[in-house]
Amino acid sequence: NLVTLSAWCTLYGMQTRVNVVEDQLDAIKYRLLEVIAASEAILTSGGAWTGEHDLVVRLLDELGWRKVYHKVKVGPGKAIGFGLWRGKPIFCLPGGPPSNQMAFIQLALPGLLKLAGHSQLRLAEVTAKLAQNAEGQKDWTQFIEGRFQKTESEILFHSYKMASRLQSMGDAEGILAIPEGTASIPKGALVRVQVLPWDAINNISERVDEKQW
Repeated sequence: NLVTLSAWCTLYGMQTRVNVVEDQLDAIKYRLLEVIAASEAILTSGGAWTGEHDLVVRLLDELGWRKVYHKVKVGPGKAIGFGLWRGKPIFCLPGGPPSNQMAFIQLALPGLLKLAGHSQLRLAEVTAKLAQNAEGQKDWTQFIEGRFQKTESEILFHSYKMASRLQSMGDAEGILAIPEGTASIPKGALVRVQVLPWDAINNISERVDEKQW
């Protein structure tokens, strides 16, 4: 998670300082106090849920942060929390790698980009046709990774099955959001897909009209 988060931040020109902290309240508190003055924002990884060993949000509650939200109806990434402590934004990301990255992309990254003065706060999107049915969840927004396929007349999006999330992370070129309340989007439907900012842009850009971005 720390390598991935640092790479994302570096991609957008942000300087990072990475620390691995013992899973103890005193150790987490010591590190937060150490980095808060020298940082413009803080990302934490893990300990964001409400279990006995999820210590980060519990500690920030004790420290009196201004919690804006905790737990969002998105999957993966439901455990994410966000608030302000000593005037600095803190994003508490879940520890599972798929949840960690998706929560970062959908919620933390736009905030960091806003803080850094960027005008484009979200990933670029392209209109694509679903190559197969995409299954969601009625009680939350489901994000599904996949890859693009160019044809002579259109761009197809192949959504990955959710059973192999780590492999999906490694192979993904785009992200489809299936809104809360929608159980399935049928094959052949036209959808907006977020384009991940690496090879996928070069792979599909020659088929993308500028008005779609």
